[in-house]
Amino acid sequence: MPKSKTDPATLDGPGALTSADFVEFIEANAAKITPRVLAALVSELPDLRDKFPEVNAPGFPKVHRQLWFLAEVVEAFALEREQDFPFRAAIEAAFALLYFARDIDLIPDFLSEIGYTDDAAVVATVMLRNADAYAAYAAAASLDWDEFRPEESKAVA
Repeated sequence: MPKSKTDPATLDGPGALTSADFVEFIEANAAKITPRVLAALVSELPDLRDKFPEVNAPGFPKVHRQLWFLAEVVEAFALEREQDFPFRAAIEAAFALLYFARDIDLIPDFLSEIGYTDDAAVVATVMLRNADAYAAYAAAASLDWDEFRPEESKAVA
């Protein structure tokens, strides 16, 4: 049985992943997040937050701040402090954090200079796809959205 296009093991090499495939990868994996997975992620957020400043992704200077912001969104959503927050925006934020936390991804994180590029691209894409919801959350939380705003040129959309 052939594997799904959203399975990283099916990627053939450079250029094999289109922007539509990348968005499908995000959507398909975000859709698999259960309440149990979300609760486990929230319990891991303190440790994850400690790792955000270590992210070196040339071309994505805001990624460590964007990860922090997504962690705030997920925590507020999961702890029901944000009852009216759009589900897709919350669950895609959770996926971006889970992708960052995983040991195996499209580009191994241990590769200096490029290892976090895929993580940063997931974050930028999620941020851009849900920018209106995140901007509204930032305003409600008295956060400066410009500090986290994604650059459209950095997202895969």
